[in-house]
Amino acid sequence: MNQDFAAWVGQGEMADRSKEHLGCSDRGVIMMRKRLLDDLERIKNDQDLKAVYRDPATQGRIDLPIFDREYLATGPTRAEVNNPNFKNARYFKKFIYQVGQPEAIWADYCAAMGTT
Repeated sequence: MNQDFAAWVGQGEMADRSKEHLGCSDRGVIMMRKRLLDDLERIKNDQDLKAVYRDPATQGRIDLPIFDREYLATGPTRAEVNNPNFKNARYFKKFIYQVGQPEAIWADYCAAMGTT
């Protein structure tokens, strides 16, 4: 099963937090909740959230050195994916962590991706 699904489903029902008693060891939980509630208040007041910058002059991106950046940005070619010796072919061939995928969905995916 996909870990995203496990995290999503594994949370269970929403708990009633109104009667809990947080202590010193829960400081991180308290800080995170305060941050979320502060953000909700900012949204309610039609303000930007913390760390949202809308001025293009002050925004920028720092490109960190990454080995083989172009390949990582564009991904493998279809010829590479269809090559049986391509080392990561299994990740591009099927959704390997999602069981029970209907064959019709798989066929449509292959057709869209141009893979065999």
